[in-house]
Amino acid sequence: MALLTGRLVDPTGASTCGQMSADPMCISPKSWWACVNYYLSVIPFLAAVQTGVIGDGVTKITIQPAEGAEDYCTSYTDCSTKHADLMALWETFFQTMKTASESGATDSEKRDQILSTMWAAQQASLQQATTSCSERQQSYSGPKITFAQSWVNAADYVSAAYFLSNLEKSVQFMNPLPGRVLTATDSPPNIPDLTAEENHTLYIFSWMSSINRLLGGTLVRSWKSAMCSDSAREKGRALLDDLVLNPKFAVSGLLSILTEMATNC
Repeated sequence: MALLTGRLVDPTGASTCGQMSADPMCISPKSWWACVNYYLSVIPFLAAVQTGVIGDGVTKITIQPAEGAEDYCTSYTDCSTKHADLMALWETFFQTMKTASESGATDSEKRDQILSTMWAAQQASLQQATTSCSERQQSYSGPKITFAQSWVNAADYVSAAYFLSNLEKSVQFMNPLPGRVLTATDSPPNIPDLTAEENHTLYIFSWMSSINRLLGGTLVRSWKSAMCSDSAREKGRALLDDLVLNPKFAVSGLLSILTEMATNC
């Protein structure tokens, strides 16, 4: 469904859920990553079932929560009651998917319609998740919290560029995410037991978040202003490739690139 899928087997606290070989599919409800991804996967799934994109549109699905996960909504009706605006956005996306093929729009126009509604719903899910899941970060180390916050902030860039979150591209961007839980002593890009790619990704995420904060939000605003057309968003997606996947890319020149792109809008 989305680019922003973390590594869910991330138990915290006393829970061994996700670690026991007898139950490898279990995901700890204490995990911040699992909580966020619930809003990015289960809630869209319920909307897809409701709109008939999955199933017959009649069958009702109820999610069985794990022990300690009573605060999660578990059905379309439950989630619509608790998160009405969020569910409405996901339903709009799935309805757009169903009707786009029947419209007389060009392929690029159809793609933009689908991606714009998808990322609107995706951002709404992420915003709700950051509020609902915040307490689950209390047991995390400083570097892990920093990475989580930077990971969330990265959505501002991928959403504005209408990132094509197919399986191939998502895997490409997920592979360089850290393969273990970050500890208090970790300092990217110099973490010895992580790969160069993992160190680079951690550094870039942190850099983008820090620079945007220091500039009072200018980096995100410039990025969004520059993503003003289909061709501009294509360039934006190429920039994301360079930022995350090319360690030799000169990040210091990013703002000037975006300013030039925005000027041409």
